[in-house]
Amino acid sequence: MSDLLPACTCRSWVAPLRDWNDVKTRMASSAARELSQALDVDAQGDWVSIYKCRACGQQWAKEYPFGEMHGGGSPCFYAIECDDTKIWLAEKAGLPARLRQEDEDQTFFESLGDERSEPRCAASDCSREAISNSIFCRVHHFESTKGQTCRFA
Repeated sequence: MSDLLPACTCRSWVAPLRDWNDVKTRMASSAARELSQALDVDAQGDWVSIYKCRACGQQWAKEYPFGEMHGGGSPCFYAIECDDTKIWLAEKAGLPARLRQEDEDQTFFESLGDERSEPRCAASDCSREAISNSIFCRVHHFESTKGQTCRFA
C-alpha cells in the first residue's frame, strides 16, 4: 500500500447488516465519520450513495434509514458488492429501511396482545380467537391493518 493512501478502516465495518439492531448500532457508532474520510463517491441516488474505499476498493452504500427526519438523520454505511452502481441503486438500495420496517412490523404484531377465548376471529375459515378491541385474531388484525401478509405467526 502506498504511503499516500489512508489506512483502511473497512475491516471494522464490513460485517453485513442482519437486523434493525445492526443498523442502529452502525448509525450510533463512529463508522460514518471513520469511513467517510477514506471513501470516494462512486454514484448517487435519492438518499443513497455508493462509495469506494481509497485503500482497499471495498464498495459501501450510505443510506439514511430515518428519511422522514430533517436531513435524513444519521447515515448507515454497509458493505456491498456490485458491478454496475446504477443498477444496484435502482434494484438493491433500501436495506436499512427494510430492516427498520420489519422491526416495526414485529413490534406492532407483538403489541396486539393475547387472543381471547371468545369470540372467534371474524375472518372466514379462521379458527383462532379474536384479540381485545378487534373482531380479528392477531394475524388477521395485523394483515387488515398493515395490508400485508403476517410473517410472525
